[in-house]
Order: sequence, then C-alpha cells, then structure tokens
Amino acid sequence: MAPVESLTCYTHSYVSNRVCTLEFWKETGLKMALAASQSRIYGLAAISAGILFAAIVLDAYRKRRNKENSRQTNRVSESQKKIIDKTLLPTHLERDLYKERRWQKMMPKLAMKKPLYDNILMKEPNGTVLCSVSMKKANWYIARNLATWENVPDESSVEPASLRLLFAPRGSSSSAAGAALNVNKPKNDETQIHLKQNRCVICGRNDPSAYYMRHSIVPYCLRSLLPAQYKTHLPHDIVVVCAETCHVPAAQRANERVRMLDQELLGTVSPPKKFIVDSDLRRVKTAAKTLLQRRDKLPDERVQELERIMLDYAKKLDDRITWSSTMTDAQLQEISQLNDHALNRDCKTGAQRIMESLLAQPNTDEVLSAFIKDWRLHFVETMTPDYLPHGWSIDSPVKCDDRS
Repeated sequence: MAPVESLTCYTHSYVSNRVCTLEFWKETGLKMALAASQSRIYGLAAISAGILFAAIVLDAYRKRRNKENSRQTNRVSESQKKIIDKTLLPTHLERDLYKERRWQKMMPKLAMKKPLYDNILMKEPNGTVLCSVSMKKANWYIARNLATWENVPDESSVEPASLRLLFAPRGSSSSAAGAALNVNKPKNDETQIHLKQNRCVICGRNDPSAYYMRHSIVPYCLRSLLPAQYKTHLPHDIVVVCAETCHVPAAQRANERVRMLDQELLGTVSPPKKFIVDSDLRRVKTAAKTLLQRRDKLPDERVQELERIMLDYAKKLDDRITWSSTMTDAQLQEISQLNDHALNRDCKTGAQRIMESLLAQPNTDEVLSAFIKDWRLHFVETMTPDYLPHGWSIDSPVKCDDRS
C-alpha cells in the first residue's frame, strides 16, 4: 500500500469510528514512519515523527494530570468524610460515636488485670471439697499454717490446684459436732465447689487477649447498700462478661431497670435537686457583673440601685467580702466569682431511695431475698446467658450463713 493511501485509510478510520486514543496515534505514527522509510518520503517521515512525539508528550501530560486528580479526589473525599462525621450526622449519632470512642479508650484501664477465678480447691481434712478459692485466700491459709498444699499450682499440671485444711472447719462433715450442725443447714451453693471458666457468661468468649470485666447481676449501686450478710462471701452474683461486646448492653439494661424502680417509688413527685441555688446571692452576682461590664453605659440611678442591692445583702450575712459604699472593680470581680450553689443534703440517688424503701418493710429478709432473685431473673431474661457457671441458679442462697 502506498504511503498516501495508508494515511488516507487511517484518517478515514479515525473519522468513521471517532476514536481519539493515545494508542491510535502511536500506531498511526509507527506505521506512517515505516511506510515513509520504505518509500523514502521524508516529509511523511517528519509528520509521523511529530505524531509520535506528540503522543509521548500527551502520554506524560495525561499521567501527571491523573496523578494530580487522584490527589485532589483523596483530599475531597477526606474533607467530605469530616463533613459527614461532624456536620451531616444527627446529634444523637454523634453522641453515640463519641461514647464508643471513649469506651474503646477506657476499656484497657477498666478491664480486669488478671482472671477472676483461680480455681484452687479447698478441702476438709477428710478430703471433701468445701469450695474453690482464689490464690490470695489460699496463700492466707498457707501463711498461717492452717492448710497445706495438696496439689501445688502448676500450669503444666492436669489436676487442679488444691489445699487441705489442717483443722475441721465449723459446720463441716469432718466431725460429729459439725454433722449435727448441718442437720438443718440449707444446701451450699453448688457453684462454690466446681471449677469455673474465665469466659464471658453471655457469649462464651474465651480469648486470653480480650478484655473482661466483673459484672454484678445486682447492680453495684444497689449491692453496695445491701446489709453485709447479703454480699459478704457470696460471689454467686458476680460473673465475667467481655468488655467489647456484652458489658455495655448488660449495664444499660440494669440501669434502665434501676430508673424504672425509682420512678415507681417517686410516682408523679419530681426528685429533689442535687444543688440548691441561693437566689439572693445570684442576684448580687448579677449586679456585680452588670457593673463590671456596663457601668459607663448605665445611668447614675441604675448604678446606685445595683450597689444598694449588694450592700443590702452584705448587711444580712456575708463576711467573705470587705464591703464598702463605693465598690471597686477588684471587689466587684471578687463578688461575681462567689459560689451561689450549695449541696442539697436531702437529695438522694435512685438506688438510695430504692434500698430505703426495701429496708423499711417489716419482713426485710423475705423482701431482700425476692429482690435479689428478681435481679437474677432479669439478667437471665434480658441477656440470655448460655455459659453461666455450673450449678448457677436463680434460687441459690442470697444470704451468707451467720458465722458468729
């Protein structure tokens, strides 16, 4: 094919197909240069060389422009992301995101630093298992020569660690007197004599690298106000939950029930406020701030009226400020910073009101027993835990035996 005919053919192809790509110009330039070299048409060779050079320049320009566009797109996407995060989201979603970030930051500090259960079996002199205790409690007995190790704690050992008491504990089956005391004694909590796993009781997570927390089935704000015999030596209502997934919903449901119980006690009466505002002192502070900011713009009658307000209050009670008939800016500044809030000693939390109402009833033991069991039932119904310790039951004892 002649060079001119070749150029005409490629031009017709470009016009008919309307293709304007970099590959088309490169291919056209190469073929025209090849045809020109074969036919020795130097003008056509120059044209083809120009096309190739233009294609190379265009290729470099397009690469640079695409790189700049990608950077600009990334900047726009990041700015749009910030706009979405800060401006376009509803307020309640922003608050939820903030709480989630804060919880993720505080989780390592609030989580347990060591496993809750050491699973060391305590045995009577005859070998009967009394309960499982922690390493701290086991060392307490060993240091006082009240027990000896039967199986020393060892991670490589298959058998659980255990210690044997050197005395017959009161109420145990090791002696006739203890057997007599156990005739009418209720059955012990079965969770105390079985090994317990350090895993989440709700989802069953058992990852050593995860964070876990102690969860009080009876919320801590209520449990701390219970009489000692309802919380001492009773680990039944303290369970392990994973901090990342299960702790927050469990705590939210417990707090909702506390608020509901408090609202039932209050009825239509609004709870007292935590702080009491001294209205007279607030009026004095407002007068001092007004004189500091607008003394020059106020008429003399208004200035005298505001000063009279402060002097009248000074005559009643306050000796914290050296009062004078003409207030200086330093005195006004000191007056404006006085605290007009006082703690209301009659204000009580919802947990305090709930516990006072329970303890005021005549049959306190029955009421508290039913109250604790209701919280156990609430935990089971709302969180559906599938991995509770062996022997855990809603009807387990709620009161520690009288050891006096």
